Amino acid sequence: CAGLAVLCGPPTVAGCCYGTYKAGQEVAVNSFQIPNHPTSFMSAGAGLGALVGSYKLQKFLLVRHFDEGGALSLNFQKGTQSLGEPLKIATWKDFYRATGPPVFARTGALVLSCFAAGAAQKLFAASMKQMSK
Repeated sequence: CAGLAVLCGPPTVAGCCYGTYKAGQEVAVNSFQIPNHPTSFMSAGAGLGALVGSYKLQKFLLVRHFDEGGALSLNFQKGTQSLGEPLKIATWKDFYRATGPPVFARTGALVLSCFAAGAAQKLFAASMKQMSK
């Protein structure tokens, strides 16, 4: 069970990131009634900056509460000591206790940051087109 999560987890996260990136682009185009401009080097850089900036902001504001000692953290040491060896994970409950909420908080922050990156990329592309007119 846990082996499937390790095998399928990264492609699933990548797919979610791509989907939310595209959703961010669509929201920006539809909400602000801007034309769907193609991606340029500058707009891709703006999207990358938004991705990094929003992830760092979420990590500072939200994710730290899931880390050890945070308000929303589980007793991570107790969970790992009760499991014994790391390879003894047999159920999804064991996997969740071993990885804990910090992994899911960071994954959620990454996926939401991709939404911000997509929106920022399209908005920047549109503003660059407006300035070049």
